[in-house]
Order: sequence, then structure tokens, then C-alpha cells
Amino acid sequence: MTCTCGIKAGDTESEEMRKTTEKLLLSTHFAISLAQLHRKIKSLTNSTPNNLIKSIRLKKAYYLIRDKGLRVSEAAYQTGFNDPNYLTTCFKKEFGENPSQIKS
Repeated sequence: MTCTCGIKAGDTESEEMRKTTEKLLLSTHFAISLAQLHRKIKSLTNSTPNNLIKSIRLKKAYYLIRDKGLRVSEAAYQTGFNDPNYLTTCFKKEFGENPSQIKS
């Protein structure tokens, strides 16, 4: 199902589930609560856990596109993005350019 803004309902739900799972895994690994994890990451990086994880995934996608010569869709799926369009949107915000403009 797609809303008028072009976002598929299943994509946003699965993305939110992935974010929650990633945060739970981190908090379990470090044996702290989610609230403590959030505060610690925010104080160390000045970023939320979700944004930090997304930034890491985007940097990996940048590397895959530039150095490995992967297409945007391949890099999106390999870095955990369900939708290449969502990767492109986030990529533009993070790096100021389209991922398809990256030269390998």
C-alpha cells in the first residue's frame, strides 16, 4: 500500500522495526537500558542512535558505490535499506549529492 507521498506502508514499518532491533542489540551488548544507551550515544556523538546507525550505513553505501562500483540499488540492499529511493533521499541529506553522481 502506498500513500500519496509515495512511501509504502510496509517499508516504514519494517524500517522502524529494524531501528528498534538495532538499538535493542546495542543496549543488550553493552548491558545498559535503552534510555542509558540513548543518553550515552547522544553525549558522545551529538546524534541519536537511529541517526548514528543510518550515518554508518550511508558511509558504507558511499564506499560500495565509489570504490566497489556497485549500483545504487545494490548498495541500498547491502547496507540494509529496503528502498533505493529512501537511500537516495538520505544520501542527498548526508553528502549533498546524488549517489548516482559518485564516480567510481
